[in-house]
Amino acid sequence: MADNEESSRTAYTYTPPRGRTSLDKLAELLQGARAEQLVTLLVGSIPGPVAILNEHRQIVLANEPFMKLAGKAVLDEVFGLRQGEALGCDAATKGPDGCGTGEACAFCGAANALCKAGRQAGATVVKECLITVQKETLGALELEVAATRACIAGQTVFFLALRDVSGEKRRRLFEATFFHDVLNTAGGMKCLAQRLAEDRVGNDDERLLLQVANQLVEEIQFHRQLAAAESGDLSCQWHEVVVQDLLVAVRDLYAKHSLARGKTISVEAAPGLSIVTDRVILQRVLGNLLKNALEASSRGARVTLSVKPGNDGGVELSVHNEGAMPREVQLQMFKRSFSTKAEKGRGIGTYSVRLFTQDFLRGRVSFSSSDAAGTTFLVWLPREPTASTGPGLH
Repeated sequence: MADNEESSRTAYTYTPPRGRTSLDKLAELLQGARAEQLVTLLVGSIPGPVAILNEHRQIVLANEPFMKLAGKAVLDEVFGLRQGEALGCDAATKGPDGCGTGEACAFCGAANALCKAGRQAGATVVKECLITVQKETLGALELEVAATRACIAGQTVFFLALRDVSGEKRRRLFEATFFHDVLNTAGGMKCLAQRLAEDRVGNDDERLLLQVANQLVEEIQFHRQLAAAESGDLSCQWHEVVVQDLLVAVRDLYAKHSLARGKTISVEAAPGLSIVTDRVILQRVLGNLLKNALEASSRGARVTLSVKPGNDGGVELSVHNEGAMPREVQLQMFKRSFSTKAEKGRGIGTYSVRLFTQDFLRGRVSFSSSDAAGTTFLVWLPREPTASTGPGLH
């Protein structure tokens, strides 16, 4: 027997059992569900598609968004059907007892979520469900399904909640394609600018072109990483990093930035101090903090990057500028989309710092700001990432 045949038959053993409840018995369960006013209130108030199924996975009650997704007008049109039959799944007619009993149903997210929820009372099981819809025309549904086993009027039921993730999946695909293509273009421009700058030493135009190309690549990479971090797709690459070298690299990267004109960036770090971290993500964190500090500083001011041993066996990296933030700004720090700038589309800098630091580098970020001491952002990181220092490894 081929490997794929073996895996298919193994998976098929998880297919839900056959058998259906009569419509008369279902009607009694529907009456019991409607008698539970809290149940009907909850189902009706949830904005996404929700259905209540009996132990044989037949629809007893469904809300308006579910009916709309199924293309039906009244409950009678889906009453007694299984979810795949109501939604028009093309595999629903291929099993010996309809939806959930065909060979392809072994790989259906909804069928597997219901099976697993049936073995775990009170637990919510979430799966992805891809449905090919065969109605008047061929279509597709990409859903996230959540199944929960409960009890109504002494009978076992399942709450099945659906979320359309097709737009989200398309957006992530388009994002990945966009970042890949635009980075290739920007990277080519950067290489060309570097060659021009090297061939014509001392020419300010070529140097400016190289600087702009570097900044463009940096900005694109930042937004790609942020998109990956928010979707949970960002992975850390752990390596030993000499902190002084990293701070110098961040300083040099932004020393020629337009925000740094007329300002000084200094580094205070003991040589040899090292940590195990993701260098690229940490450089992104410090770069965002440095840009914010430069933007908040006036000409002639100094911004300082520093590091020292911290509490709990970690290290503390800081970015300090001489200005103070207004209290209303401090109270909204790290919020997504909050910005002190008038332009729309700003306000992800400090939000991304917190996201990268806490969720991926397994550290903490904080700040202090006063007229007397200026503003300091403090990033605490463990010397090495372990299970006890923060969220799970990515």
